[in-house]
Amino acid sequence: MSKRTEIDGVQLLRAIAVLLVVLDHVEGMFAMPKYFGILFAGGFFSAGTVGVDLFFVISGFIITYVTEGLDTKRNSPRAFAIRRFCRIIPFLWLCVMTHYLTRALSVGNIDFMPYGRAILLYPVGTVSPSQVWTLRHEVFFYLMVAISLYGRRFLPILAVFLALPILWALVDSAYAQAPEGRDWFTGLFNLRANTAFGTGLIVGLAFRNKITIKYRSWLNWALIIAAPVLLLVMAHLISKSIILTPIYSTLIVDCICAICLLVSLTITVQTLIERSLMLIGSASYSIYLTHDAAISASGIILTRMHMESILISVMLTIVTCILVGIAIHLSIERWMVRVSRRLLENSSEDNRS
Repeated sequence: MSKRTEIDGVQLLRAIAVLLVVLDHVEGMFAMPKYFGILFAGGFFSAGTVGVDLFFVISGFIITYVTEGLDTKRNSPRAFAIRRFCRIIPFLWLCVMTHYLTRALSVGNIDFMPYGRAILLYPVGTVSPSQVWTLRHEVFFYLMVAISLYGRRFLPILAVFLALPILWALVDSAYAQAPEGRDWFTGLFNLRANTAFGTGLIVGLAFRNKITIKYRSWLNWALIIAAPVLLLVMAHLISKSIILTPIYSTLIVDCICAICLLVSLTITVQTLIERSLMLIGSASYSIYLTHDAAISASGIILTRMHMESILISVMLTIVTCILVGIAIHLSIERWMVRVSRRLLENSSEDNRS
């Protein structure tokens, strides 16, 4: 199986993940009185937060993929850190500052501290935009991986980072339910994020050892249709369970995400719709960081137009989020990644010479 095929399947899964997150936020924001004041699916799509877990699992897998199974002999920690920095940080800074300036101009005097914490990815306290909480955990994960690439003797640091939240939650059940970013410990060792990263790493290592699922190509569409439905239904059932502890709930969700990931790795993109989903997957970072603003703008426009159909409003808003995210990805995000990477790599070469 070619590496291109592997990435194709992961990009399709990224598209599913970001669409789940967008569905969750569309439902939540449209339920606000200033928009439609209606939960169009009765709160069912609130389980779309499982898209975040799927993103975390995918990130764990991708890191194993790009570092060839955490091979410390073939990977420079500096090069890895530069690539991850350029991929995440410059565009994040742009989005956070744009969000702050837009809010300041429209609302007036607002607290800059949540935006400052978002820019710095500070582990304690709330951040704005709120979805940045996932990125600060992702960057901590990248930092641990970069340290582990200095040699096998540093791998235990990564192992402790991933395993400590589960071990601590077994000792202190209140920790598993603590608000994210409440203190330094919960800010660095997040049960939901770290467990999902670890799951993705395990899938990546298994895949490199040729432990894959074989099935016929017609099941591509079965995954595309069934994965979001399965994730939504299971996440909804788990959230309603009074039996499962947070640890078991987290592990079950991660296992379902891992199964979807393993199946996606055998997908070959063939149809126009599949290629369109791949484009959404490629633009998932842009969509993720900008969709809240797109939802707000769409909601304001639709309510002023006196749009009565909530279903049509939801569909138009989702399409708007996707198109805006893709446009920003193609015109701004990719350019920023290329430029920042070129600048940092040239700076590295100058320092060595």
